[in-house]
Amino acid sequence: MVNPAFPPPADPRPPSPPTLVETIGYAVDNLLLASIGVGVAGGAALYVFSLFAEITGGIYSDGVYFPGWGGRFLTWCAELLDQNINWFLAYVGVLVLVPCLLLWLAHLVGLRQILNRARSKFERLGPGRPYPGRLLVRCIAGGLGLPFLPTILAGLIGCLILALVMAAIALYALVVLGRAGGFRYAITRAAVRDGMRDAVNGRRR
Repeated sequence: MVNPAFPPPADPRPPSPPTLVETIGYAVDNLLLASIGVGVAGGAALYVFSLFAEITGGIYSDGVYFPGWGGRFLTWCAELLDQNINWFLAYVGVLVLVPCLLLWLAHLVGLRQILNRARSKFERLGPGRPYPGRLLVRCIAGGLGLPFLPTILAGLIGCLILALVMAAIALYALVVLGRAGGFRYAITRAAVRDGMRDAVNGRRR
């Protein structure tokens, strides 16, 4: 029985390097996890930016005021999700469900142990250390996220348009209040006007 006060000495031997099978499995595992992350993040982005993208499409679809290629491009970005909503739903489902199914099958046939052993070896070699195939995994993950970019771009433009409209309304309100003598003066003036109106109506009654 090992005394907890005196733990056994650490193994002086360096950890064995990952084998080729473990390296490939580790890269495939990271690719599957990246696909799930892209699908979840992309679906959430489409849900959030779809309303703002509609605003962009409604504004830039007017060819009279936006006749250039920029307006047509933003209109295409805004209408891409609405015209292909079923495709996007299927795409997000494939990005999330297929990797989950493959990971479950790997656990079922015992390959998950190899992946866990490879992950532990790479973590011992150094957290965040580049592993063989990391650049390829990141490039593939970036390619999987490209279909979401048009809607996100149109949504960001729509958010910017709303922010500018709200800023213009706030500036107009400040100008009106300034001409009326300030916020406190405007409230006092409205209160006096309402009081005089109530007094006149009471006297008529």
